[in-house]
Amino acid sequence: MKKTKKFAVSILCGIMAVFLCFFLNIYSAKAASSASVSVEGASGNVGDEVSVKITISSSDEISATKIYLSYDASALQYVSGADSGSAGSVLWIDVDTFKTKTRTVNFKVMKAGETSVSVSSGSSVASSSGDYMQVNAGSGTVKGNAPSTASSDNYLSSLKVSPGTLSPAFSKDVTEYTMTVGGDVAKLVVSATASSPEAKISVTGTRMDPGDNKTYITVTAENGTKKTYVISTYKDVTAQTEPDGGGVETPAEPVTPDEDAKEIAVGDNRFAIDGDFEAHPVPAGFEASTVIIDDTEVPAAKGFSDKITLVYLVSLDGNAKAGYYIYDSVKKSYDYYIDIEQLESHYAYLPVTSGMEIPSGFEIETMEIEGCNVDVLKPSGRKDTAEFYLFYGMDSSGKAGWYVYDMKYSTVQRFFFDGTVNEYFSDANVEKATAAPASAKATSKLNDNLKTVIVIISLALSVVCLVIAIVSVGKLHKKR
Repeated sequence: MKKTKKFAVSILCGIMAVFLCFFLNIYSAKAASSASVSVEGASGNVGDEVSVKITISSSDEISATKIYLSYDASALQYVSGADSGSAGSVLWIDVDTFKTKTRTVNFKVMKAGETSVSVSSGSSVASSSGDYMQVNAGSGTVKGNAPSTASSDNYLSSLKVSPGTLSPAFSKDVTEYTMTVGGDVAKLVVSATASSPEAKISVTGTRMDPGDNKTYITVTAENGTKKTYVISTYKDVTAQTEPDGGGVETPAEPVTPDEDAKEIAVGDNRFAIDGDFEAHPVPAGFEASTVIIDDTEVPAAKGFSDKITLVYLVSLDGNAKAGYYIYDSVKKSYDYYIDIEQLESHYAYLPVTSGMEIPSGFEIETMEIEGCNVDVLKPSGRKDTAEFYLFYGMDSSGKAGWYVYDMKYSTVQRFFFDGTVNEYFSDANVEKATAAPASAKATSKLNDNLKTVIVIISLALSVVCLVIAIVSVGKLHKKR
């Protein structure tokens, strides 16, 4: 009986060794390392400089870091500490090897209230073996303290929408409204005025999808306190909205302009400039103004730090889309205004011209956006599968350049183009050799050798246990 038990134990040891080898191989192949990125908040008075600490940590060695931080450019102004920065985004690039590292980024507080600094999409961290690590992103809050004399008025004095009618009628004390639009309405045009000249207004949720939609108009007082007005809109796909002069229209038949309307030609299409801002409320972030076109002063809207001028064009032959167009006074060109809302920021599409430098690894492709053909950039060889594209545009602070549009999450991020950095992070399988060839390859080889040693030891244990089991069986058979 004892010999039989020894035999069973030997067989069990052999089986356990085989399974140990199997699971060690699975673990070494599939275990994914991760890195945590935390953002430490700060506070300060308006006009002061505050320091925000960003810490990257992992139980494994990190040897390649690309961290994007996003923030509200109207609340904070980047000062120093990052490798590059612009309105709304900063970038931290690091090719040192470490397990924990902290970088301090300095901002100037521009207005009162709370705002966040967050790790945004596009951030990536690579291990010393050259593999991407899972990034656990964090965010921190920066509080701006207002002067004691700052106004607390966060009311609206007027609120108009087009198309549609608010119910109930607007009152500054009423913050919730309802309305219905037809199935042909793609976007709601909101015109809002703050009661206090020091207050700021942001509008989000103007895109109209079938069914229920919500549009938010947030008023931020000088002292940072906020009040939000909400418009609940039902888009009835079975009905059509009669054009009331607002929003975006596609005329079904030619339009007869007023006698004093300025007529222009855009390609093969004829337009008239319509300056009725009551019928066509200016887009959020713009103010009514004028511009000289062909020695004639015409109504216009200016925004994006006065770097973009819009004119409202109505097709005279019914073959083109009516709406606000970007007027380029140098090229004498008109491009349909496409706006992307991101929290309190706006981005405008600008045309891609032949003289622009196209980032390596991208190709120009024409996409239909809001009924217009727009040139964008997509990754070479992955144009049909990529979930993002680059567009040339301008943010609300007036900064022009390439921007990344994430089609999955509908977010916008500044695209930093640097030959080395772009090449280093361009492929999904990061090659550490681009930044530090010797150390990365050596570390990767060391890790592979370690895995091989583990497998060999496991196999050796399996063989030993199986030999013991066979010998035990032989002895037992011989004695019997």
